[in-house]
Amino acid sequence: METINYLKFPLKVDGQGQIGTQAENDYIRGLIEQVIFTDKRSRVNRPTFGVSIHKVTFGTLNAHVMNGSQDLIQSQLQQSLGHLITVNNVEVIESETTMKINIAYTINTNQNTQLVSYQRSINIANN
Repeated sequence: METINYLKFPLKVDGQGQIGTQAENDYIRGLIEQVIFTDKRSRVNRPTFGVSIHKVTFGTLNAHVMNGSQDLIQSQLQQSLGHLITVNNVEVIESETTMKINIAYTINTNQNTQLVSYQRSINIANN
């Protein structure tokens, strides 16, 4: 089976003038990061792309925001990357100072299940 390499993001050119490439797992992980950390309406041709999760992590959090974030992440990943992955589970966990996002997904081409985690500092509301 032939290995397919994907363009590296951000685009890089090495010392020999060749464009950087990456494996499928790294490529998909990068796409997931783009969906999660891109602000909605920041892409002119795709105004609904992105989750704007940093706005949640720098705002105040409560249980409703956490549950909404979990649903938003899952739906945006499925909408934007559904042709590449199947989202199995999204879990948003809060502590007093951090928010952790766990995403379990299956790559459609090889049926490999992957888990990716992101952690950010937060400001919790005292409600």
